[in-house]
Amino acid sequence: MGDIIAQPELSLDELFTLFLGHRHQIEHTGDAYPWLQPPSRPQQLPAVSLNHDTAVGKRTRAPEVAAVLADGTRCTVRTTYQDLERDLGARNLDEQLMYFWSHGYFEPNGSESAQLVIRLTDGRPFGGQTVRARRHPHRRAGAFHPFVVLNACHGGIAAGDVDRGFLGRVMIEYGAQGVLGPHIEMPQVFAAEYALAFVKRYLSGGPSATAGKIALDLAQLFATRYRNPLGLAYALHCGMDTFLQSAEGIDPNEGG
Repeated sequence: MGDIIAQPELSLDELFTLFLGHRHQIEHTGDAYPWLQPPSRPQQLPAVSLNHDTAVGKRTRAPEVAAVLADGTRCTVRTTYQDLERDLGARNLDEQLMYFWSHGYFEPNGSESAQLVIRLTDGRPFGGQTVRARRHPHRRAGAFHPFVVLNACHGGIAAGDVDRGFLGRVMIEYGAQGVLGPHIEMPQVFAAEYALAFVKRYLSGGPSATAGKIALDLAQLFATRYRNPLGLAYALHCGMDTFLQSAEGIDPNEGG
């Protein structure tokens, strides 16, 4: 028999260079695409929202994420189902970034597959059915095209043929540019760290800070520098090329 040639043992960094997801932008499109809408107009101040359960992540960097969202923006803070349902029912909900910070759960849905729901501070479950009910009357005429960071367990899960029933998928179906969230149950400490890094970069604005580029950079950053692979669990559903439109060149006397 011929001699067996020993293969050199690869370092962790070398193994990472062989991993496709570590080097490429990946997004899910599923079997549905959002209705075409006019592009979002740049605004004097970015319009963002923080939709959260105030009891989640008190010992994490979640308060820093909230501070970044409120710095130099028009930031709407929602802590109850009623607030979120009310605003989703408005014809124009012209937010550029919607950030959710809460727990995510799967709840029974009759004879259908279990649906993903989140809860804000009041504890009332919020899911794709509410989005569909509130946005459907404005599907063709209203303004709703945010990029959504659904920072809740399973918020970025792909559900195959039934993905229309999932919260992020329904948001895209009714106009959201894209949704970013974790495939899996995510430790709160890491989820807050990831969100802080993502939000800072995304709010810097411009075509060099696309959602896909940032998600790719963060996956590489956490894996390479901190030896933490959890950044790879954040998945994009559409929106890879989405970025915050800059307000440069807008007449300050012009509405927007």
